[in-house]
Amino acid sequence: MTFAAPWAFGIAVAASIATVLWHLISTQRPERALLPTARFVPAGEAQAISRTVRPTDLLLLALRLLALLLLGAAFAGPRFASSREGMVRVIVADASRAAQSDVGDSVAALWRGGDRVVWFDSSADVAVDSGGRRASRAVKGRLSAGLVRAHQRVPELSQRSDSLELVIVSPLLREEMDAAVVPLAARWVGRVRVVRSHAPAARNAMPQKTVTVEPTPADSASARAGAAVVWWPVVRDAKGPAAHPDAVWAGDATVVGQLTRVAIAHSGHIVARWSDGEPAASEQPVGAGCVRRVSIGVPRAGDTELQPSFVALKQVLEMPCGGVGESATDAQLRGLARDWPRPDVRLGARLHVPPSSTTTLWLLALAAGALLLELFVCRQAGVEP
Repeated sequence: MTFAAPWAFGIAVAASIATVLWHLISTQRPERALLPTARFVPAGEAQAISRTVRPTDLLLLALRLLALLLLGAAFAGPRFASSREGMVRVIVADASRAAQSDVGDSVAALWRGGDRVVWFDSSADVAVDSGGRRASRAVKGRLSAGLVRAHQRVPELSQRSDSLELVIVSPLLREEMDAAVVPLAARWVGRVRVVRSHAPAARNAMPQKTVTVEPTPADSASARAGAAVVWWPVVRDAKGPAAHPDAVWAGDATVVGQLTRVAIAHSGHIVARWSDGEPAASEQPVGAGCVRRVSIGVPRAGDTELQPSFVALKQVLEMPCGGVGESATDAQLRGLARDWPRPDVRLGARLHVPPSSTTTLWLLALAAGALLLELFVCRQAGVEP
Protein backbone atom coordinates (compact mmCIF):
# COMPACT_ATOMS: atom_id res chain seq x y z
CA MET A 1 0.00 0.00 0.00
CA THR A 2 1.22 3.50 -0.81
CA PHE A 3 -0.09 6.97 0.04
CA ALA A 4 -0.97 9.87 -2.21
CA ALA A 5 -0.02 12.33 0.59
CA PRO A 6 2.50 10.56 2.87
CA TRP A 7 3.09 13.76 4.83
CA ALA A 8 -0.39 13.40 6.35
CA PHE A 9 0.47 9.97 7.71
CA GLY A 10 3.77 11.39 9.00
CA ILE A 11 1.85 13.97 11.04
CA ALA A 12 -0.24 11.15 12.52
CA VAL A 13 2.91 9.24 13.50
CA ALA A 14 4.34 12.34 15.19
CA ALA A 15 1.08 12.85 17.10
CA SER A 16 1.19 9.20 18.18
CA ILE A 17 4.71 9.63 19.59
CA ALA A 18 3.54 12.71 21.51
CA THR A 19 0.61 10.69 22.90
CA VAL A 20 2.95 7.95 24.16
CA LEU A 21 5.14 10.57 25.88
CA TRP A 22 2.05 12.08 27.47
CA HIS A 23 1.10 8.69 28.94
CA LEU A 24 4.57 8.41 30.49
CA ILE A 25 3.59 11.29 32.76
CA SER A 26 1.61 9.64 35.58
CA THR A 27 -1.03 11.61 37.48
CA GLN A 28 -2.16 9.68 40.59
CA ARG A 29 -3.48 10.25 44.07
CA PRO A 30 -0.71 10.27 46.74
CA GLU A 31 -0.73 7.71 49.51
CA ARG A 32 -3.17 8.41 52.31
CA ALA A 33 -1.65 9.61 55.59
CA LEU A 34 -3.43 10.30 58.91
CA LEU A 35 -2.85 13.76 60.31
CA PRO A 36 -3.42 14.74 63.93
CA THR A 37 -5.75 17.45 62.76
CA ALA A 38 -7.11 18.51 59.38
CA ARG A 39 -8.48 21.77 60.65
CA PHE A 40 -6.26 24.01 58.54
CA VAL A 41 -6.00 21.84 55.35
CA PRO A 42 -7.96 23.46 52.43
CA ALA A 43 -10.58 21.37 50.72
CA GLY A 44 -9.58 19.98 47.29
CA GLU A 45 -8.44 16.96 45.36
CA ALA A 46 -4.87 15.93 45.99
CA GLN A 47 -2.86 14.71 43.01
CA ALA A 48 0.78 13.82 42.43
CA ILE A 49 2.51 14.09 39.06
CA SER A 50 5.48 11.85 38.37
CA ARG A 51 7.38 10.30 35.48
CA THR A 52 7.30 6.58 34.81
CA VAL A 53 9.06 4.20 32.42
CA ARG A 54 5.86 2.30 31.70
CA PRO A 55 2.88 4.08 30.11
CA THR A 56 -0.27 4.24 32.17
CA ASP A 57 -3.78 3.41 30.99
CA LEU A 58 -2.62 1.01 28.27
CA LEU A 59 -6.12 0.44 26.87
CA LEU A 60 -6.71 4.18 26.47
CA LEU A 61 -3.27 4.58 24.91
CA ALA A 62 -3.97 1.81 22.40
CA LEU A 63 -7.33 3.32 21.41
CA ARG A 64 -5.84 6.80 21.00
CA LEU A 65 -2.93 5.52 18.90
CA LEU A 66 -5.32 3.50 16.76
CA ALA A 67 -7.56 6.53 16.14
CA LEU A 68 -4.60 8.77 15.25
CA LEU A 69 -3.06 6.29 12.82
CA LEU A 70 -6.41 5.55 11.16
CA LEU A 71 -7.09 9.27 10.69
CA GLY A 72 -3.60 9.81 9.30
CA ALA A 73 -3.98 6.93 6.85
CA ALA A 74 -7.39 8.18 5.72
CA PHE A 75 -6.18 11.72 5.00
CA ALA A 76 -2.99 10.40 3.34
CA GLY A 77 -5.04 8.74 0.57
CA PRO A 78 -4.21 5.02 0.57
CA ARG A 79 -3.58 3.24 -2.72
CA PHE A 80 -3.22 -0.50 -3.04
CA ALA A 81 -0.85 -1.90 -5.63
CA SER A 82 -2.46 -4.21 -8.14
CA SER A 83 -1.05 -6.71 -10.58
CA ARG A 84 0.45 -4.68 -13.42
CA GLU A 85 0.88 -5.63 -17.03
CA GLY A 86 3.99 -4.91 -19.05
CA MET A 87 2.59 -2.68 -21.79
CA VAL A 88 -0.90 -1.58 -22.79
CA ARG A 89 -1.72 -0.04 -26.15
CA VAL A 90 -4.18 2.75 -26.82
CA ILE A 91 -5.07 2.47 -30.51
CA VAL A 92 -6.49 5.65 -32.07
CA ALA A 93 -8.23 4.44 -35.25
CA ASP A 94 -9.78 6.45 -38.06
CA ALA A 95 -13.51 5.98 -38.68
CA SER A 96 -14.08 9.09 -40.80
CA ARG A 97 -14.73 9.40 -44.53
CA ALA A 98 -10.99 9.04 -45.12
CA ALA A 99 -10.82 5.53 -43.63
CA GLN A 100 -10.63 2.44 -45.82
CA SER A 101 -11.09 -1.22 -44.93
CA ASP A 102 -7.40 -1.66 -44.10
CA VAL A 103 -7.87 0.48 -40.97
CA GLY A 104 -9.96 -2.31 -39.45
CA ASP A 105 -7.40 -4.90 -40.57
CA SER A 106 -4.60 -3.00 -38.83
CA VAL A 107 -6.62 -2.59 -35.62
CA ALA A 108 -7.42 -6.31 -35.55
CA ALA A 109 -3.73 -7.16 -36.00
CA LEU A 110 -2.56 -4.75 -33.29
CA TRP A 111 -5.22 -5.32 -30.65
CA ARG A 112 -4.55 -7.54 -27.63
CA GLY A 113 -6.63 -8.26 -24.56
CA GLY A 114 -6.62 -5.22 -22.27
CA ASP A 115 -5.88 -2.68 -25.00
CA ARG A 116 -8.18 0.26 -25.67
CA VAL A 117 -9.38 1.31 -29.12
CA VAL A 118 -10.44 4.93 -29.68
CA TRP A 119 -12.43 5.35 -32.91
CA PHE A 120 -12.58 8.91 -34.17
CA ASP A 121 -14.37 10.81 -36.90
CA SER A 122 -15.55 14.33 -36.09
CA SER A 123 -15.73 13.17 -32.44
CA ALA A 124 -14.38 10.09 -30.65
CA ASP A 125 -15.58 7.15 -28.57
CA VAL A 126 -13.83 4.26 -26.83
CA ALA A 127 -14.22 0.53 -27.37
CA VAL A 128 -13.08 -1.32 -24.23
CA ASP A 129 -12.66 -4.81 -25.68
CA SER A 130 -12.74 -4.60 -29.43
CA GLY A 131 -10.35 -5.89 -31.98
CA GLY A 132 -12.95 -5.67 -34.71
CA ARG A 133 -14.02 -3.06 -37.21
CA ARG A 134 -16.06 0.10 -37.11
CA ALA A 135 -18.06 1.36 -40.06
CA SER A 136 -16.72 4.68 -41.34
CA ARG A 137 -18.94 7.73 -41.51
CA ALA A 138 -19.13 10.29 -44.30
CA VAL A 139 -17.78 13.09 -42.11
CA LYS A 140 -14.43 14.81 -41.87
CA GLY A 141 -12.13 13.33 -39.26
CA ARG A 142 -10.46 15.18 -36.38
CA LEU A 143 -7.39 13.34 -35.13
CA SER A 144 -7.10 15.70 -32.16
CA ALA A 145 -10.49 14.47 -30.86
CA GLY A 146 -9.16 10.92 -30.80
CA LEU A 147 -5.94 11.96 -29.04
CA VAL A 148 -7.88 13.82 -26.35
CA ARG A 149 -9.94 10.70 -25.62
CA ALA A 150 -6.75 8.63 -25.54
CA HIS A 151 -5.29 10.95 -22.87
CA GLN A 152 -8.49 10.53 -20.84
CA ARG A 153 -7.82 6.77 -20.60
CA VAL A 154 -4.32 7.22 -19.16
CA PRO A 155 -5.22 7.39 -15.41
CA GLU A 156 -7.24 4.18 -15.66
CA LEU A 157 -4.64 2.23 -17.64
CA SER A 158 -1.66 3.41 -15.58
CA GLN A 159 -2.92 1.46 -12.55
CA ARG A 160 -2.33 -1.87 -14.28
CA SER A 161 0.52 -1.24 -16.71
CA ASP A 162 4.19 -0.32 -16.59
CA SER A 163 4.18 1.44 -19.96
CA LEU A 164 1.64 2.85 -22.39
CA GLU A 165 1.99 2.87 -26.15
CA LEU A 166 -0.05 5.13 -28.43
CA VAL A 167 -0.74 3.74 -31.91
CA ILE A 168 -2.37 5.98 -34.54
CA VAL A 169 -4.03 4.11 -37.43
CA SER A 170 -5.14 6.56 -40.12
CA PRO A 171 -4.38 7.69 -43.68
CA LEU A 172 -3.55 11.07 -42.07
CA LEU A 173 -5.14 13.43 -44.53
CA ARG A 174 -4.54 17.15 -44.34
CA GLU A 175 -8.18 17.77 -43.42
CA GLU A 176 -7.79 15.62 -40.28
CA MET A 177 -4.85 17.58 -38.90
CA ASP A 178 -4.98 20.71 -36.79
CA ALA A 179 -2.60 22.65 -34.55
CA ALA A 180 -3.35 20.47 -31.50
CA VAL A 181 -2.36 17.09 -32.99
CA VAL A 182 1.43 17.20 -32.57
CA PRO A 183 1.37 18.80 -29.06
CA LEU A 184 -1.10 16.15 -27.88
CA ALA A 185 1.13 13.38 -29.23
CA ALA A 186 4.18 15.00 -27.62
CA ARG A 187 2.49 14.90 -24.20
CA TRP A 188 2.08 11.12 -24.34
CA VAL A 189 4.28 9.48 -21.70
CA GLY A 190 5.21 6.40 -23.72
CA ARG A 191 6.05 5.41 -27.25
CA VAL A 192 4.01 6.91 -30.12
CA ARG A 193 3.69 4.82 -33.28
CA VAL A 194 1.97 5.71 -36.56
CA VAL A 195 0.45 3.04 -38.80
CA ARG A 196 -0.48 4.88 -41.97
CA SER A 197 -3.32 3.22 -43.85
CA HIS A 198 -4.21 3.65 -47.51
CA ALA A 199 -5.82 6.94 -48.45
CA PRO A 200 -9.01 6.93 -50.53
CA ALA A 201 -8.47 6.82 -54.25
CA ALA A 202 -7.78 10.32 -55.44
CA ARG A 203 -10.26 11.75 -57.88
CA ASN A 204 -8.38 14.91 -58.68
CA ALA A 205 -8.01 13.69 -62.27
CA MET A 206 -11.78 13.48 -62.68
CA PRO A 207 -13.32 16.46 -64.45
CA GLN A 208 -14.88 19.16 -62.31
CA LYS A 209 -17.61 21.27 -63.85
CA THR A 210 -19.26 24.40 -62.46
CA VAL A 211 -22.59 25.45 -63.95
CA THR A 212 -24.68 28.54 -63.26
CA VAL A 213 -28.01 27.07 -64.34
CA GLU A 214 -29.74 23.92 -63.20
CA PRO A 215 -27.75 20.86 -64.34
CA THR A 216 -28.77 19.42 -67.69
CA PRO A 217 -28.91 15.72 -68.62
CA ALA A 218 -25.41 16.11 -70.05
CA ASP A 219 -24.19 17.39 -66.68
CA SER A 220 -25.86 14.45 -64.92
CA ALA A 221 -24.10 12.09 -67.33
CA SER A 222 -20.77 13.70 -66.42
CA ALA A 223 -21.56 13.20 -62.73
CA ARG A 224 -22.40 9.54 -63.27
CA ALA A 225 -19.03 9.15 -64.98
CA GLY A 226 -17.26 10.45 -61.87
CA ALA A 227 -17.23 14.23 -62.26
CA ALA A 228 -18.12 16.71 -59.53
CA VAL A 229 -20.78 19.00 -61.04
CA VAL A 230 -21.12 22.19 -58.99
CA TRP A 231 -24.34 24.12 -59.51
CA TRP A 232 -23.56 27.65 -58.36
CA PRO A 233 -26.17 30.14 -59.61
CA VAL A 234 -25.04 33.67 -60.40
CA VAL A 235 -26.98 36.39 -58.58
CA ARG A 236 -27.56 39.22 -61.06
CA ASP A 237 -28.32 41.87 -58.45
CA ALA A 238 -26.61 40.94 -55.24
CA LYS A 239 -26.86 44.53 -53.98
CA GLY A 240 -30.62 44.33 -53.66
CA PRO A 241 -32.60 43.97 -50.44
CA ALA A 242 -31.64 40.31 -50.13
CA ALA A 243 -27.94 41.14 -49.70
CA HIS A 244 -26.95 41.69 -46.08
CA PRO A 245 -23.97 41.00 -43.79
CA ASP A 246 -23.79 37.28 -43.27
CA ALA A 247 -21.32 34.47 -42.70
CA VAL A 248 -20.91 31.04 -44.25
CA TRP A 249 -18.51 28.23 -43.44
CA ALA A 250 -17.42 24.99 -45.05
CA GLY A 251 -14.69 22.82 -43.60
CA ASP A 252 -12.00 25.15 -42.25
CA ALA A 253 -13.02 28.08 -44.50
CA THR A 254 -15.24 30.91 -43.21
CA VAL A 255 -16.40 33.94 -45.20
CA VAL A 256 -17.99 37.04 -43.65
CA GLY A 257 -19.38 39.79 -45.86
CA GLN A 258 -22.31 41.03 -47.94
CA LEU A 259 -23.86 37.77 -49.14
CA THR A 260 -27.15 36.67 -50.64
CA ARG A 261 -29.00 33.47 -49.83
CA VAL A 262 -30.18 31.92 -53.08
CA ALA A 263 -33.36 29.84 -52.87
CA ILE A 264 -32.24 26.29 -53.68
CA ALA A 265 -33.67 23.04 -52.34
CA HIS A 266 -30.84 21.14 -50.68
CA SER A 267 -30.65 17.37 -50.36
CA GLY A 268 -27.99 14.83 -49.53
CA HIS A 269 -24.90 15.61 -47.46
CA ILE A 270 -24.58 19.22 -46.24
CA VAL A 271 -21.09 20.58 -46.97
CA ALA A 272 -21.57 24.26 -46.04
CA ARG A 273 -23.82 26.15 -43.64
CA TRP A 274 -24.84 29.72 -42.92
CA SER A 275 -24.19 31.36 -39.57
CA ASP A 276 -27.63 30.31 -38.29
CA GLY A 277 -27.08 26.68 -39.26
CA GLU A 278 -29.15 26.71 -42.45
CA PRO A 279 -27.67 24.73 -45.39
CA ALA A 280 -25.57 26.76 -47.81
CA ALA A 281 -24.30 23.90 -49.98
CA SER A 282 -25.14 20.22 -50.32
CA GLU A 283 -23.78 17.20 -52.16
CA GLN A 284 -25.94 14.54 -53.80
CA PRO A 285 -24.19 11.37 -55.06
CA VAL A 286 -24.94 10.57 -58.71
CA GLY A 287 -23.35 7.39 -60.06
CA ALA A 288 -19.59 7.57 -59.61
CA GLY A 289 -19.69 11.34 -59.09
CA CYS A 290 -21.95 13.90 -57.51
CA VAL A 291 -23.93 17.09 -57.98
CA ARG A 292 -23.16 19.86 -55.51
CA ARG A 293 -25.71 22.67 -55.05
CA VAL A 294 -24.45 26.03 -53.74
CA SER A 295 -26.86 28.75 -52.57
CA ILE A 296 -24.27 31.46 -51.82
CA GLY A 297 -24.72 34.67 -53.76
CA VAL A 298 -21.70 36.95 -54.11
CA PRO A 299 -21.87 40.62 -55.18
CA ARG A 300 -20.33 41.34 -58.58
CA ALA A 301 -18.87 44.58 -57.28
CA GLY A 302 -16.16 44.49 -54.65
CA ASP A 303 -13.28 42.18 -53.89
CA THR A 304 -15.12 39.41 -52.02
CA GLU A 305 -14.09 36.77 -54.55
CA LEU A 306 -10.44 37.84 -54.23
CA GLN A 307 -10.25 37.46 -50.46
CA PRO A 308 -8.20 34.47 -49.22
CA SER A 309 -11.14 33.25 -47.13
CA PHE A 310 -13.42 33.10 -50.18
CA VAL A 311 -10.72 31.38 -52.25
CA ALA A 312 -10.46 28.73 -49.51
CA LEU A 313 -14.25 28.36 -49.46
CA LYS A 314 -14.32 27.92 -53.23
CA GLN A 315 -11.64 25.23 -53.03
CA VAL A 316 -13.74 23.31 -50.51
CA LEU A 317 -16.90 23.59 -52.61
CA GLU A 318 -15.12 22.53 -55.81
CA MET A 319 -13.10 19.65 -54.35
CA PRO A 320 -13.68 16.03 -55.52
CA CYS A 321 -16.84 14.18 -54.55
CA GLY A 322 -16.83 12.96 -50.99
CA GLY A 323 -14.63 15.82 -49.88
CA VAL A 324 -11.52 13.68 -49.73
CA GLY A 325 -8.53 15.97 -49.68
CA GLU A 326 -4.77 15.64 -49.86
CA SER A 327 -2.46 13.77 -47.54
CA ALA A 328 -0.93 15.65 -44.65
CA THR A 329 2.40 17.31 -45.38
CA ASP A 330 5.70 16.31 -43.81
CA ALA A 331 5.66 19.56 -41.83
CA GLN A 332 2.29 18.62 -40.29
CA LEU A 333 3.52 15.14 -39.34
CA ARG A 334 6.91 16.20 -37.98
CA GLY A 335 7.14 15.21 -34.32
CA LEU A 336 4.05 13.00 -34.39
CA ALA A 337 5.76 9.61 -33.96
CA ARG A 338 8.29 8.78 -31.26
CA ASP A 339 10.09 5.45 -30.81
CA TRP A 340 10.96 6.01 -27.14
CA PRO A 341 9.09 7.10 -24.00
CA ARG A 342 9.52 10.59 -22.68
CA PRO A 343 12.86 10.68 -20.85
CA ASP A 344 11.89 13.45 -18.42
CA VAL A 345 9.11 11.55 -16.64
CA ARG A 346 8.41 8.14 -15.20
CA LEU A 347 5.00 6.60 -15.70
CA GLY A 348 4.19 6.32 -12.03
CA ALA A 349 5.54 9.79 -11.23
CA ARG A 350 3.72 11.54 -14.03
CA LEU A 351 0.31 9.92 -13.75
CA HIS A 352 -2.05 10.83 -10.96
CA VAL A 353 -3.90 7.76 -9.74
CA PRO A 354 -6.76 8.79 -7.46
CA PRO A 355 -6.87 7.03 -4.09
CA SER A 356 -9.67 4.65 -3.26
CA SER A 357 -12.58 6.63 -1.82
CA THR A 358 -14.10 3.46 -0.31
CA THR A 359 -10.94 2.70 1.66
CA THR A 360 -10.81 6.28 2.94
CA LEU A 361 -14.40 6.11 4.17
CA TRP A 362 -13.76 2.84 5.97
CA LEU A 363 -10.68 4.26 7.70
CA LEU A 364 -12.61 7.32 8.85
CA ALA A 365 -15.42 5.12 10.18
CA LEU A 366 -12.96 2.95 12.13
CA ALA A 367 -11.25 6.04 13.56
CA ALA A 368 -14.61 7.41 14.71
CA GLY A 369 -15.41 4.07 16.35
CA ALA A 370 -12.06 4.06 18.18
CA LEU A 371 -12.67 7.59 19.49
CA LEU A 372 -16.16 6.68 20.74
CA LEU A 373 -14.79 3.57 22.46
CA GLU A 374 -12.01 5.68 24.03
CA LEU A 375 -14.63 8.06 25.44
CA PHE A 376 -16.59 5.13 26.90
CA VAL A 377 -13.47 3.65 28.57
CA CYS A 378 -12.59 7.05 30.06
CA ARG A 379 -16.01 7.36 31.67
CA GLN A 380 -15.90 3.82 33.04
CA ALA A 381 -12.46 4.36 34.58
CA GLY A 382 -13.29 7.82 35.89
CA VAL A 383 -10.53 9.38 33.82
CA GLU A 384 -10.89 12.71 32.04
CA PRO A 385 -10.81 12.29 28.20
